[in-house]
Amino acid sequence: MLNAVNLKQKHKIFSKPQREVEHRTAHHSEVSILNVFETQKASYEFDLVFHNPVVVSMIQGKKVMHLGDRDPFEFVPGETIAMPSAESMTIDFPEANRNNPTQCMALEICPELISDVALWMNEQHTRLEDKEWSWSQRNFHVNNSKDLSFATNTLIDTMINEDSVRDLKASLITRELVALLLRTGAKNFLLENAMALHMSHRLAYAIHYIRTNITSEIHVEELADKACLSRAQFFRAFKNEIGMTPVQFINSERIDRAKRALKKPNMSLSDAAIYAGFKSQSYFNRVFKAFTGTTPQAFRMSNSMFAV
Repeated sequence: MLNAVNLKQKHKIFSKPQREVEHRTAHHSEVSILNVFETQKASYEFDLVFHNPVVVSMIQGKKVMHLGDRDPFEFVPGETIAMPSAESMTIDFPEANRNNPTQCMALEICPELISDVALWMNEQHTRLEDKEWSWSQRNFHVNNSKDLSFATNTLIDTMINEDSVRDLKASLITRELVALLLRTGAKNFLLENAMALHMSHRLAYAIHYIRTNITSEIHVEELADKACLSRAQFFRAFKNEIGMTPVQFINSERIDRAKRALKKPNMSLSDAAIYAGFKSQSYFNRVFKAFTGTTPQAFRMSNSMFAV
């Protein structure tokens, strides 16, 4: 999640408001423009478009976004949308007011920098199936990872403070942010389309196999064999494109399944563990806490209001 704006630093980030809806302040570096927007009254159907690839993240409050043919969706802190250039968006601000303004950032990135990062990644971190790293031509919406939040917060701090090497710092951090988003876009595409791609893409096949056999014992060697790769090749390719090891991905899928089970009032903790594919209750508890920061019992209690 992006850091909330410190009131003592607000004058560095936002210029004096000249308008109540999407008042824009821009901070420039050699490779990017950091736009920060503040809206102080409820409003609807505000149109916005950027002519460079852009990364949009919420700082405070809530928007309702209308993008292309997608259904409208709420956009809140902890979320980011990466978009290609010239894609229009229409925005509603149902809760904005002067005491609690809606704030977001939109980072426009130089296309040449993106191409440079993609070229480096294609040389150093080759993908499977002759795919190349590239900025997605479709928008993608993600929950901020720890790395993504850290890079974005660091970039904001760098660009709002005057420093003799500010442009150099901003360039390096922007490159890191682009690399993270290139990986995230590729990962999301594979995860969202694993079923459709599983007959033509080896990692999609592995993901589809994991999901359809999630309650069975799954070995990395077995997945590598099904992907027609050595264990080392498979492990490296999976970590490279999905951002986690095969075992971490299997456990993340099982934890998502367990969380759904724990919201059901008649599902015991032991039954939830089995339902998610864990053979050991103690291992289930340990993995669940590592992924969520809480125990299965505490998760159930905090989500009891959502039980069905």
